[in-house]
Amino acid sequence: MSDSVTYRASWIVPVSSPPIRNGYVTVRNKAIERIGAHPPDNTGAVDLGEIALIPGLINAHTHLEFSDLESPIGSSGMEFPEWIRAVISHRLSASNSAQQKLDAIRGGLTESKSCGVVAIGEIATDPILESAYENAGLDLTLFVEVLGRDPEQVGPKLDFLVQSLDSIASSQTGRGAVSPHAPYSVHRDLLRGAIATADSRRLTVAMHLAESVPELQLLASGDGGFADLFRQLGVWHSDDNHLGGRPLDHLVELARLKQNCLIVHGNYLTLDELDFIADSGGHMSVVYCPRTHAFFKHAAYPLSEMLERKINVAVGTDSRASNPDLCVMSELRTIRKCFPRLSPREILAMGTLNGARALGIEEGFGSLESGRNAEMNVCELPEASIVEGVEAAILDEPTSLTPLSSYISK
Repeated sequence: MSDSVTYRASWIVPVSSPPIRNGYVTVRNKAIERIGAHPPDNTGAVDLGEIALIPGLINAHTHLEFSDLESPIGSSGMEFPEWIRAVISHRLSASNSAQQKLDAIRGGLTESKSCGVVAIGEIATDPILESAYENAGLDLTLFVEVLGRDPEQVGPKLDFLVQSLDSIASSQTGRGAVSPHAPYSVHRDLLRGAIATADSRRLTVAMHLAESVPELQLLASGDGGFADLFRQLGVWHSDDNHLGGRPLDHLVELARLKQNCLIVHGNYLTLDELDFIADSGGHMSVVYCPRTHAFFKHAAYPLSEMLERKINVAVGTDSRASNPDLCVMSELRTIRKCFPRLSPREILAMGTLNGARALGIEEGFGSLESGRNAEMNVCELPEASIVEGVEAAILDEPTSLTPLSSYISK
């Protein structure tokens, strides 16, 4: 076995428990062996100084194929269907080649690691470029995106899903998962087939749901911005009744799963829909993307209502198509500014422990505990004399964050 190394820091912030002042973490074989307020017997420690150690961050939802964008697509506050139109145009543009997509994904992985991220829930789109994820040095959950409104294409789309999942499994680049895209983009039979495929393989599922007002309008009455867009694109099908008139109908379908399910965004979930999620047995999580939410100028996010119901809320960066970067800590700091009454530990958990729970990887990630992954982050605190409120200090700029491996190599 390799030798262990012990680190001493002014603060150890496990997230799953209160911070430890002048704490020690012992690492062996890339895993935490021991954590506490006292060093192991007869063992020297690497003194990291007046810093705080926190767990590696979890990005529960992102689309890395847009990571080469220098700025978001469109303009802040634009109508969501028009933004979708712009995204489709970007995907179909001549410059958006497979090589460009591969480079964008690799760039996004590199950026994520530099921001202290250790695990990602990635939406993988057709074509699935497994080689882009090789040797990423990150824990990857690859959600194969399934979308299509044509009832005649349900069979081929499900075949694509199965083939993609098999390919991901053989490439060993990450764990396969399933993402029926959204109510406005997935035919009801395709949704049910995707859920059945995931259920038969015990795979995690993620679905964009209750993301925008036009989505709710389409579900309720079959008209509005999305209906206009689909008619213009020639993809409107009169037999597609979208399972019913509200996101709740889709939640009922997703509740058939026995494994983890991520409700992505959830900007407009109603109280009874939140009650349904809370009563689902604990396998449904919501992924909040704060800066993307702000980009579209959505109504106030129902975060407090979710937490009151003890719903597991994780965070995601969505993508550079609606966000300036892939920094999870910036998402957490946005939450702190928007919800100042939340406890700092509760906010930190959304980017660590809650994300790990949502992706089903909490046995290895999300907190500083014995047996967990040892890819920690160093936070250089603005005041070395902090004795209280260290979790708040981590969330308050200009606190910097650096992966431990990069910090000790300086």
